Formats: sequence, C-alpha cells, structure tokens
Amino acid sequence: MSSEITSLEQPPSPLFERVVNILEQARSNVVRSVNHNSVLANWLIGREIVLQLQQGQERAEYGKQVIEALSTRLNRHYGKGFSVTNLWYFRQFYLTYEDRIAIPHPAGGESSPLMQIPHTPTEEQLQQEIKRELKLFGNLQGEHDENN
Repeated sequence: MSSEITSLEQPPSPLFERVVNILEQARSNVVRSVNHNSVLANWLIGREIVLQLQQGQERAEYGKQVIEALSTRLNRHYGKGFSVTNLWYFRQFYLTYEDRIAIPHPAGGESSPLMQIPHTPTEEQLQQEIKRELKLFGNLQGEHDENN
C-alpha cells in the first residue's frame, strides 16, 4: 500500500504524460465515435419507419400501430430506449434531415451502412498528425540519448 502512495506522489514523467495523453485521446475518440454512430443509427431507424409507413396504409391509425408494435419488440430485445415517443422522434429526425445525409438503403447481403461511411482526414489534419508524431519521435530520441 505504501508503494502505491509513493508512486502517486511522484512527479509525472514525460513518458507518463505521453501515455496519459494517448489514453485520454483514445477515450475521447471512443465517445465521439459512439455519439456519431448513435445519431446515425437514430437517423437510419427514422428512415426505416418512414419507408415502412409510406408503403402501408394512409391512415394515422396504421402508423400508430406500426410504431407501437416496433417499440414493444425493440424494448423486449434491447431494453429501454425505444419508447413510442422516441421512435416518433427518430422518424421526425429523419424527415428533417433526409436530404442532408446520403446513405444507401441496405438490402439483402449488403453490408451495414454504418460501416460504409469512411472518415477521411483532411490534408491539414494529416499534416498536424505528422508534426505531432515527429515531435513525439524527437522527444523519444532525446530521452534515449540522455539515458545512454
């Protein structure tokens, strides 16, 4: 126990700081990725609801029944989060932004549209990443030289 306390009281080393930065960046990337995929999933769910309702009867009662049945099944399968109200919100989200996101409709053996959206970094982002890596490499070389 005393070694744990002693190690916590030590000043951070450059290595420790770099590792902490890596872990913090990774956690931040995970959160962004989850948020992005959640928004995309909600938009896709809304699209599926709209497409289903467009193929069905024109009566409002039909739409209500479709949403209620879907809500019941999704909540049984995934737990909370798919209330009737949320599904109507997903539908409205899609209708509001349907012309702003171009995602092919998955059919049969096609892969998930979630996997078809690549993230391509800009040239500026690539240059910044190269500079960061060169700086990190320079810091590592400096530490190596000091230790030898």
